[in-house]
Amino acid sequence: MHFNEPLLQAISWTLIHSVWQGLILALLAGLFIELTKKSRPALRYNALAFLYVGFLTIAGLTFNYEFHDEKLEEITRLNLPMLAGNIMVGNDAQAPIDISMLLIDFLNRNANFIALLWFVVFSVKCFGVFRSFGEVYRIRNYQIQAVSQCWSEKVSALSQQIGLQKTIVLLESGLVKVPSVTGFFKPMILLPIGLLSSLPHEQIEAILLHELAHIRRKDYGMNLLQRLAETVFFFNPGLLWVSAVLTEERENCCDDMAIAIMQNKTKFVHALVSFEEYQMNGSTLAMGFGSKKAHLLNRAKRIIYNHNKSLDVIEKAFLAASLVLIAVVVLACSKKADQEIAERPTMTNEQSENAIAKKDSINLAKADALALAADKQAAIADAKAAIEDQKVAAEDARIAVLEAQMHTDAAQRIVAPNPPSKITRIVTSKTRTDNKTETTYHKEESEGKSVSLRTGISGDDLPEDINSNDITSSLTSDLISAKIISSAKNLSYKLSRINLIVNGVVQPEVQYRKLKAKYLTQKFHAICYNYEISDHTDLRN
Repeated sequence: MHFNEPLLQAISWTLIHSVWQGLILALLAGLFIELTKKSRPALRYNALAFLYVGFLTIAGLTFNYEFHDEKLEEITRLNLPMLAGNIMVGNDAQAPIDISMLLIDFLNRNANFIALLWFVVFSVKCFGVFRSFGEVYRIRNYQIQAVSQCWSEKVSALSQQIGLQKTIVLLESGLVKVPSVTGFFKPMILLPIGLLSSLPHEQIEAILLHELAHIRRKDYGMNLLQRLAETVFFFNPGLLWVSAVLTEERENCCDDMAIAIMQNKTKFVHALVSFEEYQMNGSTLAMGFGSKKAHLLNRAKRIIYNHNKSLDVIEKAFLAASLVLIAVVVLACSKKADQEIAERPTMTNEQSENAIAKKDSINLAKADALALAADKQAAIADAKAAIEDQKVAAEDARIAVLEAQMHTDAAQRIVAPNPPSKITRIVTSKTRTDNKTETTYHKEESEGKSVSLRTGISGDDLPEDINSNDITSSLTSDLISAKIISSAKNLSYKLSRINLIVNGVVQPEVQYRKLKAKYLTQKFHAICYNYEISDHTDLRN
């Protein structure tokens, strides 16, 4: 059977490890019991419950550790000392045999059988647990009858005294022999039929207070956890003993809670004595008021003498044997470790070469991993550098375009400079027709030549209230903002549907289109400012 072998080996080694873990649990519990003989049962119960849950947690972590590790055989070593012995074959003595390795090898080879054997017993135990659940269902639903209104009200009053807010159902049952509590979310107290009429009123109250204490402490959940743990670790003596002590301390806690409400130990002890003849004959999942006769007597003695449970001779012998066994294992592990350290220098050449080769292969694998990481980082750096190169190339292209525009502007200024003129006389006249509104300046130069300078707007169907001065002033401001000119001194320009001429120089297409889109509407043909024209100039262009 090789199906899911790692799982079977993990189960097998978890069960093996749980044995010594259970012995440690028993030692800690026994030490705590001896140190708390005069302490309250609640303190002892809480400490034992903490150790109990801690054992289950460690067992779960052990299984997880065993199952998820790839080198299962190396992890599950017991590290026992090498119990050497010479095997004689004829007259020759062979090398000593490592008994611990033989044991480990035997356990690994038979892990499937160990897990299978455990599973068979576990299945039988599970059948018993399911049967107990069936019994609980049966006693809650069959052969039950309601109690009188007086006792129902009494249960409600006692519940309030003990601090319970939920409603507790009290019934008589023909299937239980002792008072019992069943249910976690809907707790129910079951009394044997005829018990209410057989015992004194005070003893019935003591019984009910004890059962209500179980409900108040939510002991049903812990009791269920114990039954499940005992089913899984049925072979573990340490866990089974601690579970039994935990159950006993739980009953003591409920006894103290009932006595605290009654404030009368005598009545409660009498109630315990009255139940000596009752024997547990029902589900182990239901918590009864009393079970075995000796247990009831021990509870009565504890209440009378205020003396908690101490370890008897058998329990002390068991814990002493556990301590010796654990000490042997610890010493064995330490000797095994010292022996391995001492034997390391005597390694053979072949073993040494294998170890060196293994170490070299590990170092080579690490170097390959580092190189791969370095290659990834280099690739990322190359990608970033390529992006930066693209940005630099785009910036260089933009600068080249600007330089070309500057050279073009300089050449245009050389070909068509703006010659300075000396104006001696200016005559101004403003005219307006259907298609234009402009101001014409006639000036005479020093050479006697007369030219016409116009400032205004030409267009079709221009409105009456158009203000050409505002438009030309705004355009002048945009020319300064675009750094085409530095000031309006000696400025002249014409913005038409063909181009933009400033101080006699045709401006770049980019600037022209920007200003054209802003100022030349469908009705505007041209905007002039101190622009020199002749009589035949067509301002539509």
